[in-house]
Amino acid sequence: MTVSGPTIVSLIALFAIALVVTLATTPAAGKVAWRLGAVDYPSGRRVNTRPTPRMGGIAVMLGLIAAFAGALALSGPLGWEPADVFPPESGVSYLGVALSVLVMFLTGAIDDVRHLTPMSKLLWQAVAACVAAASGVLVGDLISPVDDSLVTLGWVAYPVTVSYLVSFANIINLIDGIDGLATGV
Repeated sequence: MTVSGPTIVSLIALFAIALVVTLATTPAAGKVAWRLGAVDYPSGRRVNTRPTPRMGGIAVMLGLIAAFAGALALSGPLGWEPADVFPPESGVSYLGVALSVLVMFLTGAIDDVRHLTPMSKLLWQAVAACVAAASGVLVGDLISPVDDSLVTLGWVAYPVTVSYLVSFANIINLIDGIDGLATGV
């Protein structure tokens, strides 16, 4: 897929909107975390040396919402083609994707405040990923590392997609290292 012309400009603009909103709302997310007691205190198992608020996902979610709102608001007046990841012919349900993102966000937010058990957290992440897959967001084709041919996964695309999305959510948590580090709340 080649991205050029107004499309690359719109993607850069949407990235900038998401970045600015995320950075601007990070301090407020930190205040919410302090009020809700979603704070990671130093201990023998932690690397942080001072209390660190956890709810950075709030700022990330607001940045995501702002980017989607920006895509809708800016595509018409500026004459851009919408930065549409899922063209209408793809059959992806935007409502289903929004529900999936909401479930994943709420899982993280509740975990930040109440400390879900690992199995409970994994279950809700899997539910969110299943909703996304059922909504048409699928890793349906892969490029073969052997001969660069396209390998269609068929029904295997569903478990591969769910595994990928759950893994990705947890990779972000692992990269974070300590709660609150990724967004600097």
